[in-house]
Amino acid sequence: MILLYSLSDDHKMKSVKLPDIDPIAVYDKSDPKKHFLRQAERAADYSENAFGEWVTDDIVKVVRGDAVIDPEDDARTKHFLVVLEIKVVGDHGQIVKQSPTGVLSNRRAESFLKRWKH
Repeated sequence: MILLYSLSDDHKMKSVKLPDIDPIAVYDKSDPKKHFLRQAERAADYSENAFGEWVTDDIVKVVRGDAVIDPEDDARTKHFLVVLEIKVVGDHGQIVKQSPTGVLSNRRAESFLKRWKH
C-alpha cells in the first residue's frame, strides 16, 4: 500500500486516493493467449508497490505489482510490475501513463524494485 498526501486549499493535509489497477489484468489484456490471470487465481499471491520520483510538481511515478507463485513450479515466482505516472489533482490521482515492465523472475524483480526504494 502506498500512502500519499497533498496540501488542500484550506491548508490541511489530505490523503490522496490513488487509482487501483490490477497488474495481472494489464498483462492479460496485452497478451490474452497466456492467461496470466487464470494462473494467478490458482496461486498464493502478494502485492509489491513502490514510490518513485516526482516527474513534475503534480505527477509522480509509482510501481504497482503482484507476484504469484508459478503453479507449474513452486520454486519460481512471477512478478507482474507496472510503472504508473499518476497526476495528483486535489485529493485524487489519475493515471496519465502506464508501462508494464514485463513478467520478471525473483532476481530481476528484486533488482528492479531496489532502484525504487527510498
